[in-house]
Amino acid sequence: MYTQDQGKSLKLNAKTQRRKATEQFLYLTLRALASLRLFQSEHSGHNAGMHSTMKSRNKKYLWLFLLLLLGIGVCASTTYGAPPIPSNIPSIAPTPTAKELIQGTTQTRSADGMIMVYVPPGEFLMGSDEADGTKLGVRIYDNEFPKHEVAVSGFWIDQTEITNAQYDLCFQDGHCSAPKDFSSRRRDSYYGDPAFADYPVINVTWYQAVAYCTWAGARLPKEPEWAFAARGPDSLYYPWGNVFDTPLANYCDASCDMSHPDPSMDDGFPDTSPVGNYPAGASWVGALDLLGNVWEWNWDWHKLYEGHEWLEHPNNQSQEDYRLLRGGSWDTTWGHARSSFRNWYLPDQYENSIGFRCAQDFIINE
Repeated sequence: MYTQDQGKSLKLNAKTQRRKATEQFLYLTLRALASLRLFQSEHSGHNAGMHSTMKSRNKKYLWLFLLLLLGIGVCASTTYGAPPIPSNIPSIAPTPTAKELIQGTTQTRSADGMIMVYVPPGEFLMGSDEADGTKLGVRIYDNEFPKHEVAVSGFWIDQTEITNAQYDLCFQDGHCSAPKDFSSRRRDSYYGDPAFADYPVINVTWYQAVAYCTWAGARLPKEPEWAFAARGPDSLYYPWGNVFDTPLANYCDASCDMSHPDPSMDDGFPDTSPVGNYPAGASWVGALDLLGNVWEWNWDWHKLYEGHEWLEHPNNQSQEDYRLLRGGSWDTTWGHARSSFRNWYLPDQYENSIGFRCAQDFIINE
């Protein structure tokens, strides 16, 4: 069976030979016309007695000329030296477009083995309003206002947060610097300890997160992308729905030694848990741990949403001092573990509750 490349080669050879035959046809045609014109010119001065002979000879030349045209035409339409092009050349499926991919389609990133899930383009409501707070029984913070519609293009996002083992690949490759602290809140040995290889990397700054995603051929997610991956077109309060369900995320429960634990739930993890440990808490596209476990760096500065009643942050806080954090963590109360809650931190700071995941543009091939 021919491959598609072989089929293309055969078609190209046939095309080249037809072109050469056509060029030969034109050359011989011009030669024939020139010969006929020369013959007429040489006999134009003869007497009338020769006229009938010239007519007879012209007819012979005309017949020869027509036969020549017929023969050359056959040559021009015939391909010599190339085998017939098979009709069963296998086709290569084109790269799907954004409209053809469906939510939850996955791909694996070669640099670190991370599974990425596809988030199709769409629109949703980002932010919150007072009615949301009343419905959920929680405080809505000023930087969540106003609720507004946002359109997002299709993109890829990591299925989980970056793990210690994955981050170490970048560190060993010389592109990433080591985390600022190798411990977690309750574990003296964390980063570099094989027991926690599949736990989220922590104690990394925004700059370190950017360096890792760049090394992996990706980038940090933009805030609307992260929020859409978590909330979906239905603008859900939580990745799994509109009701907080305690077993679906790692937040500050009875195992948490902070001042605000929830005694009604105990997952047994004193701080971080393995990534993907709560599959039932997956978002509409199959992304895991978007709420809880660790806060996740976003690309954006912590700016007020357009249309906010304040023109700038209170207390003279610059809108380009802090980078956004989303998703809550193991030390977060259930009231803060919402898809619309916004946190912020200086980009050169780190914490044992901060990690990240990467995103990637979807290249449309129409």
